[in-house]
Amino acid sequence: MATVYAAMPMDVADANVIKHQYVMLNLHPNWITQRPVLAVNKLLQCSYNGSDWHGSAIYRATEDGEQWELTFNWSGDMNKMKILLFEKLKDTDTFLHLNTENKGYNAILIPFLSDMRKVRD
Repeated sequence: MATVYAAMPMDVADANVIKHQYVMLNLHPNWITQRPVLAVNKLLQCSYNGSDWHGSAIYRATEDGEQWELTFNWSGDMNKMKILLFEKLKDTDTFLHLNTENKGYNAILIPFLSDMRKVRD
């Protein structure tokens, strides 16, 4: 049996409460050195690196594994939304997105640590 968490009506104040937060690493040559933060609020909306809350985040857990289906845009542009599916790597808290059409867009979500952005390359 699958467990699915989808957006539900809540208090507007919940939009400012972060429920999940990850650092997103991407293999695209223009983004490989960036460490944007992808956050999900209590309303299950996304924020990419501090953008306005937008889109949606659906979390699924089945006997086959866990995944995030995230609908968002890098700049928060509602007209350019993309859906990315991140699969949880077994025995970790890390999620992987594999793009079979363009491997440069493969990405990984790792749990956010408050001091992680201070790490220098």
